[in-house]
Amino acid sequence: IITSTRNGNIHVADCHPSSDSGRVVVLGQGGDIINTYTGHAHINKDKQFRPVSIVTTPKDNVIVPDKDTHSLHILDRNGHLMAYYSDNNVKLYPCTLAFTPTGQLYMGCGRTKSSTSKEAKIHDVAITEC
Repeated sequence: IITSTRNGNIHVADCHPSSDSGRVVVLGQGGDIINTYTGHAHINKDKQFRPVSIVTTPKDNVIVPDKDTHSLHILDRNGHLMAYYSDNNVKLYPCTLAFTPTGQLYMGCGRTKSSTSKEAKIHDVAITEC
């Protein structure tokens, strides 16, 4: 899964389906590795970082949903953590992210194995300062 920022950096969310962990590799315009992000020490203390999607924000940052912790990692254009959002009370299970041309974020969410719902959910998310 790949996204890029206005300065030409390429962010690759790398997580093999059979692996317990993943990463975001940030490449410069020449293909050199600028940074590798492997999760946050607090969020990923008990569960490895497993990115399932990646998107660039209108302010040129990057949002990465973490499959196992159900959190959002917000990285700067060089792949350094700026902030994270994790709310265990909401249980959104983010899977995919997309921005509209006007800057509105939509988040596609999965469901738990025990869910009786047959459909996933799409949320219209208001974000600021990202």
